[in-house]
Amino acid sequence: MTMRSRRRVALACILNACQAWSGSTPISYYTTYIFENSVGLSYHTSLLLSGILQVWFLIASFGTWYTIEKLGRRISFMITAVGMTCCTAVLAAMIAIDTKTSGIVGSAMIFLYQAFYTWGFMGGIWVYGPEIMPLTHRAKGEGLATACLWLSAFVVTEIVPEAITNIGWRVYIIFACFNLAFVPFVYFFLPETAGLTLESIDLCFMDRSTTPVKKANEMRKQLRSGVAAVLEHEIEAGKEKDVVHVECSAKD
Repeated sequence: MTMRSRRRVALACILNACQAWSGSTPISYYTTYIFENSVGLSYHTSLLLSGILQVWFLIASFGTWYTIEKLGRRISFMITAVGMTCCTAVLAAMIAIDTKTSGIVGSAMIFLYQAFYTWGFMGGIWVYGPEIMPLTHRAKGEGLATACLWLSAFVVTEIVPEAITNIGWRVYIIFACFNLAFVPFVYFFLPETAGLTLESIDLCFMDRSTTPVKKANEMRKQLRSGVAAVLEHEIEAGKEKDVVHVECSAKD
């Protein structure tokens, strides 16, 4: 595997880990526990809200079909990361205040958090990872990325109950910091793939003269204008020059 291929696999692995460290896993697994022990609701109310939250999660997931294509992968990831940051920060503040009103606001933040999560990182990683993987390593690379996701999810799931017991509302500040850190990661390292063919995405990572993010933006502009994109790149296997001509047709 070449250095460029390893970079693409690494990006997919990190992105998948971001999903777990966003706080989505413990919120999904420990919803009743969080409502009862963090927000301060009764057991029966927590149980009821947990069921409603899962229904809301399903309803909100339909919005992913719109955001991932209309907004694009990068914008969806960044907007929802900011949204999750705000939700977890406000949730932490409401838990720290610890009043009946703050409990209601905190509960609302959990519902809003789940919406942001499903509009971005829930489905987005399963689309984006395979798109940026090199063809020859797509199956194994995505398998490794999935392993990173579930390993991270396991670690977070084991930590959170003890963290809530020992540091209380501060655990949500930690998740807010993680979510905020995802924004520069996406902005600087993840090229936009919406509207590009898999061959075009390959070219984004092959061009040595620029970054994948800039190259993807350039190719998307060419795609919208109907101009053919010509990229001269060095083939890794044979170490010889080749010219790849990608015909780009304007969208209807």
